[in-house]
This record gives sequence, C-alpha cells and structure tokens, in this order.
Amino acid sequence: MLTVACVYQVAHQSDQMGNYYDISWVAKLKRNVARHLNEPHKFVCLTNTLIPDVDCIPLKHPSWTGWWSKIELFEPGLFDGPVLYLDLDVFATRSLEDFIQPRENLVMLRDYIKYVNNSTIMYWNGSDERLHSIYTDFVADEEEIKARHWHTCSLGDQGYITDVLERKNYHIDLWQDLLGTEGFIPFSWSMKLNPKLHSGILPEDTRLVYCLGRPKFHQFRQLKFVQEHWL
Repeated sequence: MLTVACVYQVAHQSDQMGNYYDISWVAKLKRNVARHLNEPHKFVCLTNTLIPDVDCIPLKHPSWTGWWSKIELFEPGLFDGPVLYLDLDVFATRSLEDFIQPRENLVMLRDYIKYVNNSTIMYWNGSDERLHSIYTDFVADEEEIKARHWHTCSLGDQGYITDVLERKNYHIDLWQDLLGTEGFIPFSWSMKLNPKLHSGILPEDTRLVYCLGRPKFHQFRQLKFVQEHWL
C-alpha cells in the first residue's frame, strides 16, 4: 500500500525556518491529502510526539533537528513500498494521482537554486536499496555532513540528498520534467518567484502550492486560495 508521509519534530522543527508549526499543520496536511487522493493509502508522521488521529512513527535521532529529521525517512526497513512525502507547509489544489504513479527513481522538485533539488515533495520506493545510503552515510558522518550543508545556499537535507546521490551516480527525477513546469507555485514574499501571491489568484493549472521560506500560510489567511485549500 502507498504510504503518505510527513515529519514533525516538537521544539526543533523551527531550528532553521522559524517557529511556525504545531500538530494542527499535520492535521491540515492529512485532510488535504484525503481530499485529493482516492488511492488507498496510509498517512503517517515521523514525530517525537503523539498526534490525534494520525499514525505516528517515533523519530530515533534527537540530534537530527529541523530539516535533518527528514533523513530518517530513508532508514532501511522503515518503508517497503511506494512513499509520497510532503512537507508540512504544502497543499495540493487538485488530484495527487499523478504523483503516485510507479517511478524507477526518487523524484524531487526542481529548486530555484539550480545545483540542488527541493525535498518539499518526494516520491520513492521504500525497498529501493540504492536510497538507503542517504540514511546510512548520514549516520556514519553526521557532523561533517551537517557542517558541509548547514548554510541556506546548500539547503540542508535537500543539498545533502542531492550530493550523496550524485556521488553514487544515481539519477534523481524531477516533478517538473514529469508533470510540467507550470503547476508548482512557490509561496514567497518574492514577486519574482510568485507574482500571484499578493493578488490571491492561482493559475488554473496549479497542482501544488509550497512555502519557499517565508511567509507561511497562516500569515496570509485572508487569501482566497489559502482559505479554500489550507483547512
């Protein structure tokens, strides 16, 4: 069965990106997925707390704070089938069915920083042994990897995932290449990145809205598309 996964770490989730999240963000994401995904699936959250009405998988590494907690998604044996991962600050605006079609490789989002890939939404097969090194290499050399990828320009977990797989000649597929470039809308202060933000209008072909740093959805509750999709 398909697993839809997210990560929420109490007290440390804000280490890199600001203090925005609580368990209500997990609940909102679960409801959004349920509205847009008819395929049978199990929604889980890797977390260090209990979340009502959510299947919780305990995080094992307290020192992997903030974005680094996402590395636990690739622990060998954690998942044995298809996995769709979504950050908490994401919502779909239409069907997610295209995101769960069988794929040979890990799929990530093309980032505006060209030399890394964005881990906002990912898809992979949990039994793909080629991806287990994301976890095992991090366990073996945590401090050096954190030091190399701590800066915003190397983008933490997603810079590391891009780097470790490229070193192993693993090809990462990109959502924009598979599904088209226009459907992914960054929610950002930057008018260059998202000129529609302040008008509150989304393009008709929007698939996914994702926060690119700040602001977060709760800071723009008055926007119609936030009210419709971030419930």
